[in-house]
Amino acid sequence: MSAVAPWNLVLLDDDEHTYEYVIEMLSQLFGYDIETAYQMACEVDRMGEVVIYSAEREIAEMECRRVQSYGRDPRMHNSRGSMRAVVVPRVPF
Repeated sequence: MSAVAPWNLVLLDDDEHTYEYVIEMLSQLFGYDIETAYQMACEVDRMGEVVIYSAEREIAEMECRRVQSYGRDPRMHNSRGSMRAVVVPRVPF
């Protein structure tokens, strides 16, 4: 029996969501504490993407749908919907 390769859920940066939105979403959907969620918000802003969750493919895809349906950021007038996220295979070291 072969092991299931883990998959990463990657949050992608954009100009339609505030740090507050990202922190709130990560806290509510994944249970991250404020400091961890803030660090992830900083990384997605700085690097353009951040891994926010790792799991088997089916679970990562389910969590991706939750991120993609979280809704727009009411703090920004140009926010048209949820942030984008993708599921990608985790590259072993």
